[in-house]
Amino acid sequence: MRAVNSRMGRVLLVAAVCALAWGCGQQTYEQRLAESQKYFAYILKLDSNLAPAWKSLPVEELRVPLQFREIKKPAQVKDADGKLVDPEIDPRQPDYLALKIPGLWGTWEAPFTVVVDGQPANRKGYLYCVSNAAMLLKSDEAARAPDFIKDLLVLIAEKLSVPQLDFATAGERQTHPRSQGYSMQNNFDVFLFQGDSLRIDGVPYTFEIFAHYQGPVQAALVLVRPVGIDSTARLDERVTLMLERFKLSSKAPMGAAKPAGGSAGGATPAGPAPATSF
Repeated sequence: MRAVNSRMGRVLLVAAVCALAWGCGQQTYEQRLAESQKYFAYILKLDSNLAPAWKSLPVEELRVPLQFREIKKPAQVKDADGKLVDPEIDPRQPDYLALKIPGLWGTWEAPFTVVVDGQPANRKGYLYCVSNAAMLLKSDEAARAPDFIKDLLVLIAEKLSVPQLDFATAGERQTHPRSQGYSMQNNFDVFLFQGDSLRIDGVPYTFEIFAHYQGPVQAALVLVRPVGIDSTARLDERVTLMLERFKLSSKAPMGAAKPAGGSAGGATPAGPAPATSF
């Protein structure tokens, strides 16, 4: 009888251990399942709001808001000597303002609905990706590469007739952590030019510049949008997701010269956001 009880005790002990192990395994499985569901929900959110990833080094990933469509870079043409050169007119550059955007890497446009004289009307928005990467490859321009963002802001302010910019304080810093901690957070210096001076077909527009730095490489996303966009466009939400996903190479382009006055690991901060309207 004692032997039976001993065997029964061992069986119950084994059963208890198995049940405990199964419970722990079940808990781990449920945790992994919940995390997978969160991840796929995040991917679905991205795909429902952003276009597929665009890449052109040093930009490793840029997913623009879903409604934007890329304006392709024009093919080169032959000059009088038969050499291939860029055409004089680049459709990616603004045609609504006497502005040639420096360091242009890519351009997108999108239709939006705004209210004009109490009636809905269609107006375009624009997104530009710019970088100092090409400057870093040229010995005669590398020394000016650290000032790329600052020079860009001064140029835009000049074209929009903004009073002299004050660079005494830092611009607004925005941090965009990627949801659920799937990737490292992104930091941007954000500059906003808003007012009533720039009008396209009777509608005021704003310029938003999101500047990002990785070592000597600087890049900016320049968003030009009409005021009063219909909320159904979900543009603010999509821009936030775009900034979360933006990825710039941490290394200078192959063969790039080091910026004057600093090492390849340091980034020159951009100036402050303009305090005045255009």
